[in-house]
Amino acid sequence: MPSHLPDSSLAPRFVECYRISPFRFRSLDIGVVHDLMIHDLELALALVESPIHSVEAFGISLMGGHEDSVQARIAFSNGCVADISASRVHPEPRRVLTSWSASGCVHVDLHSRQLKAFRPSKTLLTGPTPLELAAAPGADIEQLKQKVFGDFITVHETEI
Repeated sequence: MPSHLPDSSLAPRFVECYRISPFRFRSLDIGVVHDLMIHDLELALALVESPIHSVEAFGISLMGGHEDSVQARIAFSNGCVADISASRVHPEPRRVLTSWSASGCVHVDLHSRQLKAFRPSKTLLTGPTPLELAAAPGADIEQLKQKVFGDFITVHETEI
């Protein structure tokens, strides 16, 4: 593949974002979409780089005034789907983005600034699959479970 073309195996096929936090008694003149969700909407649009095909959403006002918790599903023209959740009425903060592509998964914890990339290993791509190994007579399923992350799927952790 020419180096100037994007690698389609890296293109997001599914994006999931959670941005939840305790009620801070600030920004009460706007809802959670404009207060918190807007950041993940921008991240999803930047990652997917495709026009929006459709949007489904549900929101609820818990504290009065504007929506405090919202779940949205965005379908893009290229087939990618993004599920985005935002809530400002939650006991603990959580800011997470996970992006799945044909070549693996990237999980970013924006709160703790940790990134984990999960990719198929050479063993998974070239050898018998874990399902084939599990179907073999005398297969040690417990041993195969221990090999999933490491032998079949590589995990790379980075602090950001």
